[in-house]
Amino acid sequence: MKRKTIIKFQHWLVIILYWIVVFYLYYLVAYWGTQEFIAQNIIKEYLTSSYIHLEIILQASLFGSMFYLISLFINNSRIKRKSFGTVILVQSALYAISVTVAGVLVFLIFLYLNIYPKKELIIMQNLLSYHFYMSLAIYISLAILLLNFLMEVDKKFGPGNLFKLSIGKYHKPRDEKRIFMFLDLKNSTGIAEELGHRLYSRFIRDCFHDLTDLIIRYRAEIYQFVGDEVVLSWSIKNGVKHDNCLKLFFAYCHHLEDKRNHYLKNYNTRPIFKAGMDVGVVTVSEIGDIKREIAYHGDVLNTAARIQEQCSVYDKKLLISDNLNDLLSEENGYIKQAVGRLKLRGKNKDVDVFSLELN
Repeated sequence: MKRKTIIKFQHWLVIILYWIVVFYLYYLVAYWGTQEFIAQNIIKEYLTSSYIHLEIILQASLFGSMFYLISLFINNSRIKRKSFGTVILVQSALYAISVTVAGVLVFLIFLYLNIYPKKELIIMQNLLSYHFYMSLAIYISLAILLLNFLMEVDKKFGPGNLFKLSIGKYHKPRDEKRIFMFLDLKNSTGIAEELGHRLYSRFIRDCFHDLTDLIIRYRAEIYQFVGDEVVLSWSIKNGVKHDNCLKLFFAYCHHLEDKRNHYLKNYNTRPIFKAGMDVGVVTVSEIGDIKREIAYHGDVLNTAARIQEQCSVYDKKLLISDNLNDLLSEENGYIKQAVGRLKLRGKNKDVDVFSLELN
């Protein structure tokens, strides 16, 4: 199973579990705490039976699945490029429809499978008041807002980093050994002058959008976007395994080449990226008070950035340090060439640098 498919499946499960918890909380708050004050009738009998648990799980599973599909649709459609207010409005309308559809479907499933007597189900529907539906609508609306907020925050920090921040993993600085890639657009100044800042912004956005699937596939993490440059990072395990850190770069070059007609048609130019890579120990910590993020500090970042600068000097697309070269498999199908021992800007020690090309 592809990594992207696995991540989507996990995302879907998390959303369903979230809605199971949400509906159970409503059940506990709305009934369990006030059960002594509720008159004995068919509704109370239903709420104390096992059928209520089946309804909650069915309702949460159906609505959670529709919620996930709506989010997927929004993220992969042109709607995502609309204003934030427009996106929220469309999402809210679709969520409102889906929660109603999920409720109706659960009711019909109960009727069709004769899970609960039809007559009693209809009586219960008639007994439920306008205030009940209003309170449920407000509660679900707040739950939707919370989930959307958590999803957006997770995107802001990067997948998985919100959880790390929540548990305080990097509250105290800690050392990790990581691989870094500085991926930069070639001739960015000339392209920016030709396109103008507004069209150039769309151009860069399209470039980074085309990188997204490859980041997931090759287990990379986005550290920073800096203008027309993106800094990617891997743990040693994920970066070295199957040479993921190298495969991402060449897969990206190939993908951009496949889309050259799109870029030529829309921007009258095509993007070419160059990259510098290094590996080493960095200190990871949370920084900032008004705006909090996870930051990496270490010489490896400076080295990778300076190696990337040498791509233009030596007319190479990908340059790596000798430290990273020592970690990678020898039989990886790439043409490797020693560029030399280079004096990099801002560094006292010279660094052995290698270029890599597809075989």
